Amino acid sequence: MSGYIQDLSENQSKSLATFKQQFDENIGKVKSELDSQSTLKIYGVDLESDSSQRDIIFLKFLRARDFKSDQSYQMLVDSLKWRKEFNTDNILNETFPDCYKTIGGIHKTDKDGRPVMVNYYNNIDVNTVFGNGVAEFLRFKVQQMEMAIQQLQATNWQVEDLVVIHDYKDVSMFRMDPRVKQASSQTIQTLQNNYPEFLFRKFFINVPYIFQALYSLFTVFSSERTKSKFNVLASEYRKSLLNYIAIENLPHELGGFQNNNDADFNSITTIELKPKSTHDIELGFLDTDKTVEWEFIVLDGGNDVNSQILLNNTKQCLSIKSKESNTAGSFQIEEDGKYSFMFDNSQLNQTKTIAYRILSKSKSIHLHTNNTSTTTTTTTTTNIDDKPTTPQQEEEEQKQEQDKVEN
Repeated sequence: MSGYIQDLSENQSKSLATFKQQFDENIGKVKSELDSQSTLKIYGVDLESDSSQRDIIFLKFLRARDFKSDQSYQMLVDSLKWRKEFNTDNILNETFPDCYKTIGGIHKTDKDGRPVMVNYYNNIDVNTVFGNGVAEFLRFKVQQMEMAIQQLQATNWQVEDLVVIHDYKDVSMFRMDPRVKQASSQTIQTLQNNYPEFLFRKFFINVPYIFQALYSLFTVFSSERTKSKFNVLASEYRKSLLNYIAIENLPHELGGFQNNNDADFNSITTIELKPKSTHDIELGFLDTDKTVEWEFIVLDGGNDVNSQILLNNTKQCLSIKSKESNTAGSFQIEEDGKYSFMFDNSQLNQTKTIAYRILSKSKSIHLHTNNTSTTTTTTTTTNIDDKPTTPQQEEEEQKQEQDKVEN
């Protein structure tokens, strides 16, 4: 059994009952040791009142100590003492220098609503961040955890853990500053001792070969249970991340869509484009006041899916070559007519999964008021063996579309 609240064995249930009884019998003693008469709380959960939320928290400490109730109880008491000494109750009100803004933070959620914490270690300016030692960095990391816990509280602990991504792009393992090593070991120890079982999955991405070779050395401070949740990946990591994080929630820096404040443009569609086929997205009738903007990602990787913007389904206005990462751009309409955006997989013998977003904007509105003129799109997937429409059919469709616009 997993040891979570809905998946307990008989022995695990007994350990939980023993833990609860031991804690309840020692509430007064714990308060005395903390020199506090306030209600005992941790992670915003009342520890003096029996509740399912309290059981969830107690089970975290039990799982961390293999359901040995005495050790789990002592771990909890020690953590309560640490929280008072570290002043975690006020840490969310603390501010940090601007250099911390690029190091990382909480970025949306995974597919099951878990907060996603991202850390960009290549953005750490060692002399700036650790100029006065590692204490400030450690407080920053604890604040990150408390921010994530706020999101867990908002789910009423229906979600109780998080996903962590460590990006080591361009980080040298040979010339690692001693302060970085010190900060790393202190952070691991602090989080492991005081935030048990909050990790669902941790991804180490863009890691150099030497890191993979010395993996056991870098994880010496982590428990075996914690290390079982680690995934060490080189540069081909996006597919693994997408198993847990939806493409619309993946940071742009890690292969997701570009940040955009336009709510309409943030509507993302995902398609599977079968071999030897095309996929048409009808943009409708557009005049020369319109600009078409697009962004798409071939989730399977590779840059072998082409696309194009067509006028009246026949005239190619623009040919677009896909990139390994994001393919984005814009096109100013130069001739009134019926337009479509086509993905072309006709040269490949494998299915491709593509996530895309496309929007048409009025140039005058966009320039002066920043409002958006959206176009309703329809999509059609066509095998290359399908019969094309005749010129007469295309002319009739165009005339019908023109009549709609005029009316």
